[in-house]
Amino acid sequence: MKLIEEFTLFLGAAVPTPIGQGPFGNRIVHEIANGKVIGERISGKLLGASDWSLVGDDGFLRIDARGQIETDDGACLYIQYQGLLELSERLRDALEKGEGTDFEDQYCIINMRIETGDERYKWVNTALFMGQGRSLSDRGVEYRIYRPG
Repeated sequence: MKLIEEFTLFLGAAVPTPIGQGPFGNRIVHEIANGKVIGERISGKLLGASDWSLVGDDGFLRIDARGQIETDDGACLYIQYQGLLELSERLRDALEKGEGTDFEDQYCIINMRIETGDERYKWVNTALFMGQGRSLSDRGVEYRIYRPG
């Protein structure tokens, strides 16, 4: 199986709201106000998103995000993704110093689902997507999103 790179998703810095320690871990909600998608078949802007993260005692953050994308040609796409982010020493150091990381500096893998009712993008409803993430120097995130082909 090969992976086909579909697009890159850039998310702006998120505003964290700490919920606190609950029965499943330390919950933090991140409101993401801006972002963009750049790819050959999908390009556009993020209309809004939130990540209902859980920080575990095992050094991993469990990503649980949902949002909407408006494509450059006016379609609306719903995205939902879950994943794991290793809170590595390199990541913690980069965040403290306001630096970005490379993809290999931490384990950050997501699986994404995309939905739409727009006929031009119906192919996303039956495609699987996965991505690899990294932190950006402005406290944003970059995900490279792939589709098995």
